[in-house]
Amino acid sequence: MGGRKPAVISRLMRRLGLVLAVLVLAPPAANAAFPGRNGLIVFYRTPAVAGPSGIYVVDPAGGGERLIKQQGLNEGFQGPTWSPDGSKIAYTLGHSRVPDIEVMAADGSGVKRVTNTGDAVDPAWSPDASMMAFRTQMFSVQGYFAIFVMNAGGTRPRLLGPGIDADWSPDCSRVAFVRPSGEFDRRFEIHTIAADGTDRRLTSGPYDGQPSWSPDGRQLAFARSEGNRTYLYVVNADGTGERRLRPIIQEPAWSPDGRQIAFVGENVNLWVINADGTGARAVTATGPAFLNVQPDWQPVSAARPDPHLCDAWRAGPAGPAQPLPRLRLSVRPRRTRVGKLTRFRFKSTVTRHGRRRPLRGVRIRFAGRRLRTNRRGRASVVVRFRSPGHYRVRATKRGYARVVVRVQVLRRR
Repeated sequence: MGGRKPAVISRLMRRLGLVLAVLVLAPPAANAAFPGRNGLIVFYRTPAVAGPSGIYVVDPAGGGERLIKQQGLNEGFQGPTWSPDGSKIAYTLGHSRVPDIEVMAADGSGVKRVTNTGDAVDPAWSPDASMMAFRTQMFSVQGYFAIFVMNAGGTRPRLLGPGIDADWSPDCSRVAFVRPSGEFDRRFEIHTIAADGTDRRLTSGPYDGQPSWSPDGRQLAFARSEGNRTYLYVVNADGTGERRLRPIIQEPAWSPDGRQIAFVGENVNLWVINADGTGARAVTATGPAFLNVQPDWQPVSAARPDPHLCDAWRAGPAGPAQPLPRLRLSVRPRRTRVGKLTRFRFKSTVTRHGRRRPLRGVRIRFAGRRLRTNRRGRASVVVRFRSPGHYRVRATKRGYARVVVRVQVLRRR
């Protein structure tokens, strides 16, 4: 992403430092509150220095906390978000810096991978649970991250346009998101887009982010960076009636009953405030030793949504399905042995107008080496491995989904 990041995003990333190094991403928006009674708040907890990280739930009414999924080695979680009926949680799993979206049951069981592009983050459920919005990390539009919508099972991704922090309105009529405006990303503004592509700007920054719809769809909460501080704001769905409530760190999330807003506040704890700006209180107490971020509120006993609520998005404003562009990488050889000096040859290509063409400038990381393909899409390197195993070849290029290929190293004869 070119230009300066909004301070509401960059400030927390500096605080997290290497803790979230597996997922080098901007913090996601808290998603819309689907109508219902207030349930648990799901969030991501990571230590400020060292220790276990994972996805937790907490009862904001005063109950205890519970770990539902612990982060593994070389993994990173981001953006846990409840399904409209409160039975499932979608989240981003980054494994060795390759992010994809997974879904699990509310107790952490039944994990299912939804995407396999290596370039899908920040899921946001549609109100009828039939679709998700997400953004890319590598693929870009107009030099910025891109927002896609897809079926909830991960099929038929369709491009909406450049932006981050996608959040579906409770009636499925619009998606709120953040888009840079002006040359060199001078301002970050909140927009909404309808299924027919109609775009409406709600705020004018300078650095606004992380919109969260109220459950009645009449207002949005969002974070605005002003100088060295970030504030919680509320604005009407038509862009009028903007109100500043209080200082926060980031990530407002509306409660399902519409009476409260959760956010990340002092000492990187989760806080809850009344929607009118009164009665702020902390619901976690482990910060700043542990960073508690990315809250989302569970709807309980929510009414079953109309199964045709989101039909207008089936085709989408971008027309037919548009899968994320993928480069192709061939590696020769794919197998060698320990101690053998081997020259590996790489060729990157892309299919355009039905023809496969070389793709130059692809960055390749392999066995601690960093390469870049030439104008013929080729690169090579000589390597001698000391131990057997499977070694990853990672290929990236801005505007394309990341590719990972494995090379097998066998024992000596």
